Amino acid sequence: METVETERSDAKKEVLELCLKIAESNLRSKQRQRKPNWRERYDAETSVKNEDESCEEVVKELEHVRRELRKVKRDMARVLKEKRDAERAARASSSKQLTLLTSMELMKKEIQALGKAPREEDEDNANERQVTLGIK
Repeated sequence: METVETERSDAKKEVLELCLKIAESNLRSKQRQRKPNWRERYDAETSVKNEDESCEEVVKELEHVRRELRKVKRDMARVLKEKRDAERAARASSSKQLTLLTSMELMKKEIQALGKAPREEDEDNANERQVTLGIK
């Protein structure tokens, strides 16, 4: 059960990290779009080429982040399923334990009832022997 919780916690951390990466990537993309006009005037070809390369890098990074996010979502679904299964097993185990305890109590009562009956007979036999021997 602790393993499931640990995996769930790790998955949440990974989702947060991926969200942060997406936000950083978006911020970098916006910053790259805000290049000053004077730079474009002096180096238009290089600037366009660099922007295209930058955009390609951002797109690649974004695709990577999306793949990671899909993986984390699958992991989260798996962890939640394992958690539900573990909870069901725990409930079933508790139910079985209660049933066994109830059965055990009934058996104890039956054994006690059986144990008392012979003792009473033994006491009666002992009394008869004492009477026969004239001890009483």
